[in-house]
Amino acid sequence: MCHMSYSNFAQLFRENYGCSCKKYIQYIRLNKAKDLLLNSNFDLNYIAQETGFFDCSYFIKTYKKWKGITPKQERDGHCNEKK
Repeated sequence: MCHMSYSNFAQLFRENYGCSCKKYIQYIRLNKAKDLLLNSNFDLNYIAQETGFFDCSYFIKTYKKWKGITPKQERDGHCNEKK
């Protein structure tokens, strides 16, 4: 599609964005999940599915690795800040 090999695309992507394409896509998905957590009342299963995570437990594990807190802690902490 880009008229280049996968390895060439991956190298150029890393040079321009400072990370792999896979990590960048995951970053976009996790930011969308954070937005849904903080600005909606959707349950975690829905948010995981909506942001491309097949399994809710994998979503929770990935989110915790990214932010250092679980999605529930993110939502609860944000709710406490509003009060």
